[in-house]
Amino acid sequence: MGDFAAAAAVKGYTVVKSMDIFPPSLNDPKPPTNEQIIDSLKTKGCDVLFVVSLKKKEELKYNPGLKVNGTTPVLGDLLASSLGYVNANSSEIKSVDKPGSYSYGNGFFIACDLVDAQTQTIVYSTTSEMIEYSKLNTLGKVYITALVEQLEAKKILRK
Repeated sequence: MGDFAAAAAVKGYTVVKSMDIFPPSLNDPKPPTNEQIIDSLKTKGCDVLFVVSLKKKEELKYNPGLKVNGTTPVLGDLLASSLGYVNANSSEIKSVDKPGSYSYGNGFFIACDLVDAQTQTIVYSTTSEMIEYSKLNTLGKVYITALVEQLEAKKILRK
């Protein structure tokens, strides 16, 4: 999440990105151990560790069906107009019976933990609402910028 680093740097905070300390490796793709992370924080003089993770979420949604008897004049006229019939007579549409169905909604949410580097305790934790995949890049940047401002307002981040 380079967006957080950029948002914090714009506000004047010194930022050390994990990619600069632990560059990705195709030869040895293991994540660093907790000891390696803590040693790196001490070496770089970091006060806090900000852990940002992107988690995929699938939601099962029920889409209710539609069952209307078209012989009722008001309902028949409403149904006719909602289906796109112009100047339709309700007697032209007898009934509609569309069963309900299930669908999956896919998206992500952003989980953030701010950890005190000295005590290794979580100082602040938050999770975003579900973000649709197509909006992830835009909303992620907005979310991270707002989060930096919120941490400053709560006096959790201080220069």
